[in-house]
Amino acid sequence: MKIEFISGNGSSRRSLIDDRLVVIHALREALAQMGNIAPHGRDYVGAPEGAYEADRDEYAQRRELIAHVANAIEADALAIHELPGRP
Repeated sequence: MKIEFISGNGSSRRSLIDDRLVVIHALREALAQMGNIAPHGRDYVGAPEGAYEADRDEYAQRRELIAHVANAIEADALAIHELPGRP
């Protein structure tokens, strides 16, 4: 996202940052909770060959995607903090 200035008619800097922090914390909590649903080898006993590895890789990609979004929103919050304009 490209927020290049803090508008005098829009949300305050603090509000823009705080709203992003709420989302960042929720995404990080989601990542922590995802540990409860990670594929485990014991659940694949008797499954077709490669099923566990495929599910494990897909799960890892999902975690990476969520982490990427959280990091991007954090970068936005830091950029907003550095912007000129009203507090």
